[in-house]
Amino acid sequence: MFIYNNPLVYRKEIDYFCVVHETGRGLFAQSKGRPSGSKNISLPCPTSTMDKIIELRKDFGLNNETKMLVMLSLSTSDMNRYVAMYPEVWFVDCTAGTCIRNVY
Repeated sequence: MFIYNNPLVYRKEIDYFCVVHETGRGLFAQSKGRPSGSKNISLPCPTSTMDKIIELRKDFGLNNETKMLVMLSLSTSDMNRYVAMYPEVWFVDCTAGTCIRNVY
């Protein structure tokens, strides 16, 4: 009972969208959340990008049966709902490397 009433422990449902590479099959998008369920969608990929992905697989020492995570996006259910309702809405963290002030 304590966990459900504690605002520090309660979190909104987290959804995800990821792009995975499988040898011989290419790139696939997998998602959880809105609209609902998990989907596996094949993505077109230019030859130059695919060559870079294969080079990365070799650098990481991955065998052909291993799936490689290429991209991961995390969001709350509310964020996904807003994007589904208003496709022009995007939530992006664009603050990386913007603080040039020395805080030490």
